[in-house]
Amino acid sequence: MGPRGRGYATRSSRRSHSRSSSRSQPSPASPPPTKRAGGTVVVGPNESVDSLTATGGTVVVRGTVTGDVDAYAGSVVVADGGVVEGTLRAYAGSVRVEGTVGGNAVAYAGSVAVGPSGTVGGSLGAAAGETTVAGTVRGDVTAGSALVTLAPSARSAPT
Repeated sequence: MGPRGRGYATRSSRRSHSRSSSRSQPSPASPPPTKRAGGTVVVGPNESVDSLTATGGTVVVRGTVTGDVDAYAGSVVVADGGVVEGTLRAYAGSVRVEGTVGGNAVAYAGSVAVGPSGTVGGSLGAAAGETTVAGTVRGDVTAGSALVTLAPSARSAPT
């Protein structure tokens, strides 16, 4: 079960089922996923969103996405300090991970890079013109790219 499943289980387990006369209120429902088209979408350093779907434009994650990021036709940057707790899926454009992706990162893009400060908690799958790994990938790396670079700073860590 992925991060979302654990999140739903955690929310439901926080509800109080006491027999006292005061009934507890259930926690509020999660906000709907954020969906955007075109332009630049920024998740700021102190901002947290459930999940993010973007078409065209640029996605910059400096804060936290507690679910998945799905991006179509544009660029995605997970900045140093930025966190995507779920899976990052990008179709067309470029992907740069300088922060943390907790799950898998799957990219069908012009270029894919895991920078020196970047961490992918799961596997990295890339079908790109160029793939560069200079950070940490805890799972497998599968790259179907014209150019694959493993920098001296690239690290593999057990899951």
